[in-house]
Amino acid sequence: MGRSENAIESPVCEYAEDQGFLVRKFNSPSTIGVPDQIFFGFGTVFLIEFKSPNGRLEPYQKREINRIREHGVRVFVVGDVEFGKSIIDGAKRVGEANGWHATT
Repeated sequence: MGRSENAIESPVCEYAEDQGFLVRKFNSPSTIGVPDQIFFGFGTVFLIEFKSPNGRLEPYQKREINRIREHGVRVFVVGDVEFGKSIIDGAKRVGEANGWHATT
């Protein structure tokens, strides 16, 4: 992960945890191209692939993201801290509106 990618990933993950999400690094030794992080909370599960502002998805990343999406799981590609935080806020709002709450 590049330095500027980490400058996006870390604050978004910290923000998500502060909002009540459980955040886990996604590592699949037998599959390349999986998104960086999995987010659990408020009745939802979604994944985020973090990219530097000028970063591009590799073909194998696109392929794996599409496979996951085909199974009904939301996957976002985030290259900006504010966009990442807006995803967290949206997921929390939807979950709360449906009566789901964090257990922390």
